[in-house]
Amino acid sequence: MQLWTLWQPYRDALATASDLMALLVMMAEQRVGLRPGRIEPRALKRRPRNFPLLMEPRALARQDVRLHGHPKKAK
Repeated sequence: MQLWTLWQPYRDALATASDLMALLVMMAEQRVGLRPGRIEPRALKRRPRNFPLLMEPRALARQDVRLHGHPKKAK
C-alpha cells in the first residue's frame, strides 16, 4: 500500500505498461513483517441454527403449522 501511495503522484509520468509492471513486481516482493499480538482463535463464532430453513412460501408454512402444529425438536 505504501508503494502504491508513493507512486500515485508520478502515475502520469510513469504510465507505461513496463513501469506499471515493475511497480506490481515491487509490491509483490514485499513481505509482511512480524506482527506481535495478532493471534486469532480457530473457532466458529456462529452457532448452528435450531430450526430448519424455510423452503416453501411463508403463507403455506403458516397454514401447515395451523393444521398440524410445530414439528417436534430433533435432538
